[in-house]
Amino acid sequence: MRYPAPDRIRGLALLGILVVNLGFMVGPIGLVLEPPSGQSVFSERAGWWLLRLAFESKFMALFALLFGASVMLAGGDQKRHEARMLRLFPIGVVHGLLLFFGDILHAYAVWGFPLARLRRVQGKWLLLFGGIAFCWYLGVTAAVHSFEVEESGVPNFGPSWFRLASASADPSDPGFIALESEVVRAGPSVDSTLYRMVVFTYVGIKGVFQTGWRVFALFLLGLWLTRSGLWDAPGRFRLICWGIPIGLLLEVVAIQGMSLGTPYAIWTTVTHELGSVLLSLGLFVSLAHWRGEARCLTRHIQAAGRMALTVYLLQSVVMFALAHSGCWGEIDRCALFGLAIVIWLGCIFFCERWLRRYPTGPIEHFWRCWADGSCGQHASVTKDL
Repeated sequence: MRYPAPDRIRGLALLGILVVNLGFMVGPIGLVLEPPSGQSVFSERAGWWLLRLAFESKFMALFALLFGASVMLAGGDQKRHEARMLRLFPIGVVHGLLLFFGDILHAYAVWGFPLARLRRVQGKWLLLFGGIAFCWYLGVTAAVHSFEVEESGVPNFGPSWFRLASASADPSDPGFIALESEVVRAGPSVDSTLYRMVVFTYVGIKGVFQTGWRVFALFLLGLWLTRSGLWDAPGRFRLICWGIPIGLLLEVVAIQGMSLGTPYAIWTTVTHELGSVLLSLGLFVSLAHWRGEARCLTRHIQAAGRMALTVYLLQSVVMFALAHSGCWGEIDRCALFGLAIVIWLGCIFFCERWLRRYPTGPIEHFWRCWADGSCGQHASVTKDL
C-alpha cells in the first residue's frame, strides 16, 4: 500500500528547500543567512526573519524524516537498497560539482546506506541511537563554531577562482562579494566551475562528517515513527505536535540573538538546532493527517513528491540558469520567495503531466534501473523507494 501523505509532504518540502537554496545561487553566499544591518529596509529584515524562522533547516529536516520513513515503507531487498545508495552518491557528487554546491544527495547516500539493516531494530534502540547521533552533531557543531580562524582578506594574485577559494575573509566581506560577483557574472566558465567545485568539496565534507549526524538522527526518527504506525494512526502521536509551539519559541529566541550580532555563537546555534528539529517533528506529525481526495493543487504536489529526485535536480538546473543570466545579486530577499513559488509551481505542474504518461520520473527511472542492473527495462519493474 502506498500512503498519499508522505508524497504530499515531500512535494511541499521541495518548495521550502528551494526557498533556501535559491538564495545561495542567485546572490552572494555570505549574505543569505547573515542578519541584515540596522540600516536595511524593513522588507530585507522581514525577509531574513521569515527565511530563518519558517524555512532554514525545517524543510530539510522534513525531507530527512521522509527519507527514513520511505525506507521503512518500501521494505524489499536490503541489497537493492544498498545498491541504490551506492548509485545515489555519484549522482549527488556530479550535481554538487557542476550545478549546486549545496547538494544533499551524497550525504543521504552515505548515511542512508545502513538504514535497510536498521529496519529490524527495536523502536527504543532507534530512538536511543537517533538521540546519540543528534547530541553528537550538536557537540561537533558547537566545537566548530568555537574555533575562530584569523581573517587575512582576499589574495590579490592568481586566477579569480583560486583567489576566492583561498580567501580566509568573511564571505560577507565587500571584497569577497566583489570578487564572487566577478566570477559568477562572467557566466558558465572555467573559473565559476572550479570555484563551485571547491565550495562543494568543503560543503560536501562538512555534509558527511558534521551535518550528516543530524541527517542520520532524523532518518532514524523517520524509521521509528513509521514503524510505530504514524501513517495509519497519526492521532496517536499528537503530543509530538507540541514541538511546533516549543520549536517556534526556541527559534524566535535564537534568531533574535542572531539578529543582535551573534549569528554563530554556541548558544544561538544550539537553540536554533533544537528549535528547528522540534518544529519539524511537529509539522511532520501534523501533516501526516493530510488524507482524503487529492484535489487539483494537492494532486500536483503529490505528483512532485513521487518525482522528488527529478524535481530536486530540475530546480538546480533552473537556479543555475538564473545565476548566470544577469539576475545574480539583483533579487532582494522578499522577491526570492515569489520567484521560488513560481519555479515550484512550474515543477509540480510538469510532474502531474509527466505521471499521466509514465509510471515514475525520468531520474528515478534511471537511478533505479542503474542500481537494479536493468537499464533499458521499463521502470515499473522496480519498487518505489
